[in-house]
Amino acid sequence: TFNDSRIRIVHKENGGLSSARNLGLREAQGEYVWFFDSDDWAETQNLTDVISKLNDIDYLYFKSYYLDDEDSGEISIGSIAMNATTSKDLYCSTNYHQPAPFYIYRREVLVKNNQYFTEGILHEDALFTPIALTFCEKVTYFDQPVYHYRQHCGSITKTVSSKRLHDLMFVISELHNFGVGRFDTNERYKWGNTIARTLNGLLSTSQKCNDEIARREVKHFVNNNSYLLEYLDHSDRNNKVMSFLSKLFGGKPAMPAYR
Repeated sequence: TFNDSRIRIVHKENGGLSSARNLGLREAQGEYVWFFDSDDWAETQNLTDVISKLNDIDYLYFKSYYLDDEDSGEISIGSIAMNATTSKDLYCSTNYHQPAPFYIYRREVLVKNNQYFTEGILHEDALFTPIALTFCEKVTYFDQPVYHYRQHCGSITKTVSSKRLHDLMFVISELHNFGVGRFDTNERYKWGNTIARTLNGLLSTSQKCNDEIARREVKHFVNNNSYLLEYLDHSDRNNKVMSFLSKLFGGKPAMPAYR
C-alpha cells in the first residue's frame, strides 16, 4: 500500500504492452509521461537532475544502456545524437534509438495529437517514436546514464517469427502513409531515412525466419510497393539496406526485384 498521494495504481486485464501504455497515458495527470518497462530500471541518483530538465520542453532524451542477458553485459548507447537540436535531427541520426522508454514526453503533446501505441503488433516503438517526435519542438538532452533497457533471450525483440515480419511490413507502410504530403523535399529525405532503417530491419530479420511463406510475403511486399525504392538511395544506412537487397537478390541490380 502506497501512502504517497502522487502514486496511483491502475489495474487492467492483460492486453499487451501497447494496451497498458495507452491506458497509462489516458489515466496520467502529470505534465510529463515516461513509458517505463517493468523489468528495466533507472539510475535513481540522477532522477532529481532529470526532473529539473523538464522545464518547458516537449521531450527529454538521455544516455541509456542495453542489457543483454545472453552476453551478461551492458552496451552503452551514450553517443545518442548529443548534438541534436530538433526532433528531425534526432530521428534521422545514425545514433537514433526507437525504444519508447528512452524518452520522456510532455503528455499534452501526445494527447493533443492522438499519439497512442498501435495495439496488437510487435515493434510498436518503431512506429510510435518517430511519429510522436514529429509533433515535438523543444528538446533537451541529458548527458548522464539514466535508463537500463533489458533484452531477454527469446524475448519478442529477438524471436524471429512470421508475425514479426508482418508487423514490420505494417510499420513501414504506416510510416510511409504518415509522411505522404506532410513534408517538404528536405524533410521527406530525412523521413525516408527513418523508413529505410525499419526496412533494413525487415530485410535482415527475414533472413533469420524459417517460415518460407512469410519470407515470400516479404518478397512480394518489396516487389509490389514501388515507393520502397525511394528509400534506398540517400544515406549510409540505406547503403546497408542495399547490401541486404544485393544479397537477397543474388546480384546488384539497378532496379531491385526481389526474386
